[in-house]
Amino acid sequence: MSRRILLSSRTQPSCRLRRGSGILKGCLVGLAASFLFTGCGQRQTEATPAPVAVTDRAVTVATILVEPSSVVDEATLPAELHPQRRAGLAAEVPGTVESIHVDEGQHIRAGQTLIAIDTRSLKQRLAEAEAVDRQRRIQLDRAKALLERRSITQSQFLDVQTARDLAEAQLASARLDLEKSKVTAPWSGTISTLHAEVGDYVSPGQPLLELVDTTTLEVRATAPSSDVPFLVRGQVARVEVDIFPREIFEGRIVRLATELDPSSRTLEVVVEIDNTDTRLRPGLAARVRVARRQLSDAVLAPLDAVVELEKEHAVYVAEGDRAVQRKVILGPVIGPEQVVITEGLLPGDHLIVEGQLRLSPGQKISRQDPVEQDSVSHDSVDRNPTSPNPVDPESIEPAEG
Repeated sequence: MSRRILLSSRTQPSCRLRRGSGILKGCLVGLAASFLFTGCGQRQTEATPAPVAVTDRAVTVATILVEPSSVVDEATLPAELHPQRRAGLAAEVPGTVESIHVDEGQHIRAGQTLIAIDTRSLKQRLAEAEAVDRQRRIQLDRAKALLERRSITQSQFLDVQTARDLAEAQLASARLDLEKSKVTAPWSGTISTLHAEVGDYVSPGQPLLELVDTTTLEVRATAPSSDVPFLVRGQVARVEVDIFPREIFEGRIVRLATELDPSSRTLEVVVEIDNTDTRLRPGLAARVRVARRQLSDAVLAPLDAVVELEKEHAVYVAEGDRAVQRKVILGPVIGPEQVVITEGLLPGDHLIVEGQLRLSPGQKISRQDPVEQDSVSHDSVDRNPTSPNPVDPESIEPAEG
């Protein structure tokens, strides 16, 4: 059996060496079948459709027509509310706190008694000083009569007169101490904090309470050095407070710091606003908006329409049925939703404002009806995995003067 296999393997490569037409026909039939199989395979491959490129898949988008606008470039400064006036009232005489006539948060009027300190001992001192003063007055009158009769010398008379002057000074001091024992309000305001209780022994200079005036508030903001040239005392400012998101409080710049903070390179700006209704409270976070300049014929784009690339920004514009990516240079942010485009976008362009996060350069698009710029909505559809991210407003540098 093994000999028969070896002989067959030696004679297999050549059909011409074989005798008999049957074997030759078998070779021809096999060869024809091989050519037929190869031809059918080519036709089957040619009939399979090629995969559609990504740019040939139309993405539905919405556009706006870019038109020049006249806008005000505003600086937005972080700020905090502070009372216009604050006073820390302390004890001026030593003694025990006898009574407290106010509570925290209570509104008080100017001159009102707030705290009384050990008035009994001070009243006793005053009574003693008044008695000594009366005695010195009598002695002075007697010395004058004796001097007229030349019964005493001029030097003796001066000693009596000096004693009378000292008694008057001691009486005035006792009266002043009694007045100081009653802590009164220097102006109308609100009690912010109480630091004492009835029965506490206090020393001169020890804090007793804090008084604030909140009918007018100071809004203290910090401005970067790039905004300093645009700030002027008396300039109108708009204040936004976080807990009142739909309200604007108008005021004016009343004070600018003399120098910049050396650590942060910022300048303190103080704006005063009216708070007669006391709705606003010191300590609330706020933002101050002040006009830097008027921009004429500015090209604006919604912030949502700007995408952030690795080191630059871009937008998509519609040209025919294709989306074209434009590299742009950003200017100042206008309001909460728009940014000035200083280069890369022109009036008359059809800016893509919806669907842009699913686009790649040159992609086929299907346009909806144009939308109003004020009514542009956020792109809520799934993003193209290769598409860049939307721009972060915080990453935009403030415009230089």
